[in-house]
Amino acid sequence: MPTFKIDDDKLVSKISEVFRKLGYEGASMTALTEATGLQRASLYHRFPDGKQAMANIVIQQASQNLKRQLSALNKNTSLNHEEKLKTFKCILSDFYCQGHLPCVIDSMSYDLNNYTHAAILKESISALIDELRIIAMDAGLTIQESSDWSIIH
Repeated sequence: MPTFKIDDDKLVSKISEVFRKLGYEGASMTALTEATGLQRASLYHRFPDGKQAMANIVIQQASQNLKRQLSALNKNTSLNHEEKLKTFKCILSDFYCQGHLPCVIDSMSYDLNNYTHAAILKESISALIDELRIIAMDAGLTIQESSDWSIIH
């Protein structure tokens, strides 16, 4: 029987699609094995802590990717705050696949009290708010105004 191989980035991408579409509770091991083409044993070999470990890596990668893009945007001194906000919206649109996929962070956050990945979700959301706050402060808002504005937007 031929061995099916999948690189880590592709694997996490496939797992992410399942979590985005079905959420944490709906992402069964059957759905995860079907999406990845791997058998349960192979998934557990790659993720010994099972679905929880898969969820954590998906959230971490999505968060790190967004944070990297937004941080680079805020460091770009050639853009004014309006251009940064427009670019920020494009980054988020890409993250949501132009509205075709739900946000993985949102899909995983329905009941934060029951999941051990709540801290990772909180960190991810805080990072997004921080990047929005920087844009608001660049626009001339005070620290308090920018904090209020970044939470609303």
